[in-house]
This record gives sequence, structure tokens and C-alpha cells, in this order.
Amino acid sequence: MLLRRMAVLIAATGLLALPGTTALAAPSDQDASYLKAAHQSNLAEIAGGKIAQQKGTSEQVKNLGARFIADHTKLDTALRQTAEGLGVELPSAPNSEQQALAQRRRPDFQ
Repeated sequence: MLLRRMAVLIAATGLLALPGTTALAAPSDQDASYLKAAHQSNLAEIAGGKIAQQKGTSEQVKNLGARFIADHTKLDTALRQTAEGLGVELPSAPNSEQQALAQRRRPDFQ
């Protein structure tokens, strides 16, 4: 599931930021909503990775947390570049549902 989401995000990001194009059309509402939701998902996965690193009781969990942080930071960098190029303003935090889930795992999450 995670690999599929990553592949879709990479493909969508690549299609939206085609090299050599001089001007990109304004994004549709659907495209802007997707970029915002994907960004929030990346933020939530990064936060979850930090929780795994801090609260994990095994090295395997801590390593997986580090992997989530690295992978989703890389994905989000590409997504932010695409959003900026299209003039889409991204939210600064995960959505309320994602925050509530993290709150259950780590009370000091923001």
C-alpha cells in the first residue's frame, strides 16, 4: 500500500512538473486538493516515523521510523516543488484525523 502511494505520488509529481515546459496551466481543484492531501500525508508519515524512533522498543522499529522520515521527506520535497510551481499553497500540518491518531500514540504531538 505504501509503495503504491509512493509510486502514484512520484508519477503525479513527474507529470505535473514536466521538464522543458515554459508555463504550466493553473491546476484544477482536484489537482490542488490532491497535492494538499498528499502533503498532509507526508507530514503525518514523517511525524509517525519520529514517534517510532522515540517510542520504539526495538531497533527494527526505530530503523523503520528513520526510513519513513527519509522517504517521506524526499517525496514531500518533490511535491512542494510541484505545488510551488503551480501556485498551490500547502497546509502546514497534518489534517485533524491524522493529528488525532498521532495524539493517541504521543501526547505531545503537534
